Amino acid sequence: MGTLSDTQAPGRKRVSQEDIIEKTVERRQKRMIKNRESAACSRARKQAYTNELENKVSRLEEENERLRKRKRNRKWRESGLSTNLVEYSLSHSNIPCLERITL
Repeated sequence: MGTLSDTQAPGRKRVSQEDIIEKTVERRQKRMIKNRESAACSRARKQAYTNELENKVSRLEEENERLRKRKRNRKWRESGLSTNLVEYSLSHSNIPCLERITL
């Protein structure tokens, strides 16, 4: 009966148990490094996205405030115009078209 090396195919190297373990450990370490790098990239993307959303919220809040001010100004002007129109119509009651205006 032959030895283990006798049963291997010609030209093939015998792989020791230590070599297999070493390669397995090396692959695991490479995988862990890649995983850490991937996690770091993912955190960076998430932070960038969060910053982008925070900036957008700020811009929209500013726009919302600007539009609210505009709305208040318009209402103020409209109420002033209504008051002026009523005063004008009362002082010029002889104008027939103004008599039809109801507030």
